[in-house]
Order: sequence, then structure tokens, then C-alpha cells
Amino acid sequence: VVVAGLVDLISSSAGAALSPLRLIRTLQPLRALNKFRSGRLVLETLGASLPLLMDVVLFMLWFVVAMTVMGVMFFGGTMSFRAFYPRSESESVFVNDVVFNEGGYGRTEREFDLARAGYFPRACAVLRSAWFANGTDGRVRPGGAETDVIAGYTVPGDDALCAWDEADRVSYSNSNVSATVDPFSAGFTQIGLCCDSDLAPFDDYVRFDNFAQGVFVVLQMMTVDGWNEVTWPMCDANGFAKPFVFAAMVVVIGGVVLL
Repeated sequence: VVVAGLVDLISSSAGAALSPLRLIRTLQPLRALNKFRSGRLVLETLGASLPLLMDVVLFMLWFVVAMTVMGVMFFGGTMSFRAFYPRSESESVFVNDVVFNEGGYGRTEREFDLARAGYFPRACAVLRSAWFANGTDGRVRPGGAETDVIAGYTVPGDDALCAWDEADRVSYSNSNVSATVDPFSAGFTQIGLCCDSDLAPFDDYVRFDNFAQGVFVVLQMMTVDGWNEVTWPMCDANGFAKPFVFAAMVVVIGGVVLL
């Protein structure tokens, strides 16, 4: 503590303060504990208990690794699907042609087969590109809600999450949309599709595409701070069962028992 104080004093006078070293000086009151029998007893008890905590620390590390691996297995690649929809008349005409005409004009045989099965990757590709390219032009969503900018991109909001196993499929259809809805100039049938946005909920935070991303979500849920807000998007994208079991294990075992 004395050495740290001297180094900090010298560095400050030289114009290069080492602020982190000042934190060491906060341990100075511990020296006063040695003057009292009760203080020495506290320090001795603390020193004797630290080795006993190693088992708990090792079990917690194993638990975090196990839950993260489980999260990657259950939810990897599932958290970035959103319900995209056309925001201009030309986009609407193209999407309707693809959906209603089994692949649309100029379709390939594979696109025809996919369309007959209910999958429209061609329409999803056009919608996703249009949102990314034209998303910052200030146009208003049909219905009046403003577009959401997430991680630098304009995509449908977190409330538009859709199930990953519905990718490239129609998520909803609004018939006879009013001609007064900006920016459209005529009535039309609006088709929304579940497309991969490559952006996870909460500013691209809640995702389990790899271990490094998943471990932060697990640690945050273990603190029992906002674990339910993290779990709901997982349910939207994966159903109720797996996210509920996963969250219950992380919160009860990790948050209540271990922490």
C-alpha cells in the first residue's frame, strides 16, 4: 500500500498519473484490523474460507459453460427472423406476384417447387435488400408506426419477431389496404414474410450463434435482472417449451442457488 502510494505520488508529480494504483490504497484500512483481536479473527476466517469456495466457483463455471452450450444447441441461428413487409407499391407488386403466381415472373423450377410448398426466398431477398438499402429514407410504416433502426439497420422491430422454422413463408396477409396509407398510391394486398434480418433482439444482443455471444446472455440471466425480457423474444422465435425450461434452469440454479 505504501509503495503504491509513493508510485502514484511520483507519477502524479511527473504529469502521468496512474489512477488504477490509487485503488490499492483503499486496502489501507485493512492494516488497522490487525490491531484488534476481532479484526484478525475476521481476516483469518476470510482466508480460511476462500479455499472452500473453489468448489462453488468451479461448479458455477461448469454450469455457465453447460448452459451456454445448451443455448447454442437450442437457439443458435434462430433469433434473427422478423416479419418483413413491402413499403412501396413496386415492392408490393413484386411480392404479390411471387406469392400468388407460384414463384413469380421468370421463376426457376426450384423457385416454383418452393413456392408450391409455401416458401418464397426470392421475395424475402428483395424485401430484405429494400429495407437495408432504403430503410433510412424516413418513410412511415403502413399504420403510422415509425421504422426502427437497430444496430445501424432499419428492420422491423423486435415485436415483429417470427419463428425461425417459418423462414421464407408468409407470416400475414392484409387485404384491401387503404389507398390513403402512405407511401402507397393504390389499394393492394399486403403480404408479410418471415425473413432472416441477421439482427437479433435488443440491438443484436440476444443471440446464441456462438459460445462468445451466448455466454453473455447466460451471465445476464443468472443475475435475475431482466431475465424475462430476454426470454420472451426467445419464445417468439422458438415456441414456449424450450425457452421456458432453459430460463428456469438458468434463473433457479444459476441465479438463486449459485449466486
